[in-house]
Amino acid sequence: MEINICKAKKSDLNGIIRVNVETWKTAYKGVVPDDYIRGFAVRSQDKRWQNQLKNMIEENIFFIAENKKSEIVGFVIGGLERNKHPNYKGELMGIYVLKEYQRQGIGKALTRRIVEELIKMGINNMIIWVLENNPYRAFYDTLGGKVVDMKEHETLKLPVVAYGYDNLKELVKNHCFNNDDGKIII
Repeated sequence: MEINICKAKKSDLNGIIRVNVETWKTAYKGVVPDDYIRGFAVRSQDKRWQNQLKNMIEENIFFIAENKKSEIVGFVIGGLERNKHPNYKGELMGIYVLKEYQRQGIGKALTRRIVEELIKMGINNMIIWVLENNPYRAFYDTLGGKVVDMKEHETLKLPVVAYGYDNLKELVKNHCFNNDDGKIII
């Protein structure tokens, strides 16, 4: 299988929304209330939410993973840390890969792109907030992240934990990223 990692464009919006809706259905069933998950499908049709997502594509670091058919199978978004955390300047805001494409290196390749861009910006640390009961938390552990904070999700009222990565250059060197040109051959 060949996967291409590239910067997201506004024209990728429908594929990004599809991945977002589908991954919430598969990843968070039994973790997040079903009504909230169903709400993603409804929200995906909302023009105001679509415009917010378009703005996120333009204003943040946003990469997509595409299969050979140019279908979006995953995405990642990152940028400057949003909540003025005293110890972290960068943030991985979200990473989503369709279930049938998981555990094949796509998540690591997407993460690598965010990390490389943050390093180019002169940022050498980052944080990511994840639901405490996220069944995929081990991914962040395997990348060497350490739980550094905890709070309640504003909307869901569920606990979320923050993984901190104190040295992005070391993350690239030691954990997950073989040198690639944006193509993953699986």
